[in-house]
Amino acid sequence: VICSEKCFENPRVVDNLVTGAQLGVQSLPIITEEEFRFPSETFFQELEQRGIENCGHKVHVIVPIIRSVFQEIAIVVKPADYSTTEAILLVRSSEIARRLDSA
Repeated sequence: VICSEKCFENPRVVDNLVTGAQLGVQSLPIITEEEFRFPSETFFQELEQRGIENCGHKVHVIVPIIRSVFQEIAIVVKPADYSTTEAILLVRSSEIARRLDSA
């Protein structure tokens, strides 16, 4: 799961997460932006208070799926950073491949 700012408010992201959960697919969070914030209890409470459906999915379905994404330790990959080199990207991509292979 590519984790960027407000990604869990994006209907396409939510729809793909729900589909993946229904198929039993495991996820690996990859943080790509400095602005990304892990979903907090406040975030989940606000979702539940709004009671909105996202992509036709009810909040009580969405919340546990988003929570489950972070059962794995996230990998930080920020290709837009000035200090990110090709070598760093190769190390990060190797780590992603290794973690996906072991899942």
